[in-house]
Amino acid sequence: MTQEKRKYAVVDLEATSASSNAKIIQVGIVLIENGQIVKTYETDVNPHEKLDSHICQLTGLTDKRLRRAPDFSQVAREIYELIEDAIFVAHNVKFDANLLAEALFWEGFELVTPRVDTVELAQVFFPTFEKYNLGILCEQLDIPLKHAHTALADASATATLFLKIQEKIQKLPKELVEYLLKFSDSLIYESRLAIEDAFNQMSDITFHDLMKWQGIFLRKSKKFKKCENCPKISLITSICWI
Repeated sequence: MTQEKRKYAVVDLEATSASSNAKIIQVGIVLIENGQIVKTYETDVNPHEKLDSHICQLTGLTDKRLRRAPDFSQVAREIYELIEDAIFVAHNVKFDANLLAEALFWEGFELVTPRVDTVELAQVFFPTFEKYNLGILCEQLDIPLKHAHTALADASATATLFLKIQEKIQKLPKELVEYLLKFSDSLIYESRLAIEDAFNQMSDITFHDLMKWQGIFLRKSKKFKKCENCPKISLITSICWI
C-alpha cells in the first residue's frame, strides 16, 4: 500500500549577487504534489539598487524592468503562503532557502520548512556524473532548460530533475533503497525525506538491472552468465554505489 506523497516547493531565486547580503530580484516556484507539477509562480522584485553588469548579462534582467517590479514586501505573503506547508527544494538549497527565509523574516513571516538539495540527491543517485551544476545535469538527463538563470526556468528544470531522481529511486531494488535510508541521516539537509517518499511508493516487486552478490549490488551485464558449480559471476559491467 503506497502512502500519500509529500508536497514540495521547488524554488529558484535570482539575486543581486551570490553573497549572503544579496537582494532578491526574481522568484520562481514550482509546486509538486503527488508526483505531479500542480502550480507555478514567478515574479520580479525591485531591489532598489543598480544591477551589476554581470547580473544583467546572466539573467537578462535590467534596471528599467526591475524599477517597474513590486517590492518584496508586496509579494512576501503570497510567496510564504505558497511554500509554508511544503518541503523546500532547490539546487544548492542553502543559498536560496537562507536568502528567502531572511527576506520573509523581515516581513514578519518565519519560514521553517525542511530543505532538500537536488545537488545532494543527484550525487547519491547519479554517482558517475563528473559535475552537478544544473545546466550539465539537464544535458545529461535530457531536461529542457531554454532560459538558464531566469528563476522560473531554473525552478522548472530543478523540479523535473527532482522527479527524475525520484523515478530513478523507484527503479532500484527496494532492499537497496532501504539500505540507503539507514545512512541518509548523514546527508547535509533533509534530503532523506525525498528518498523516503520514493521508497514509500515502491512496490514490493520491482524490475531493475541490478543483482545482489555477497552483499554488493551489481549491474547485470547483457551477457550475464553464471557458472553451474560455483558462485562466480562473469562479465559484470559496473557496481552500483551504496
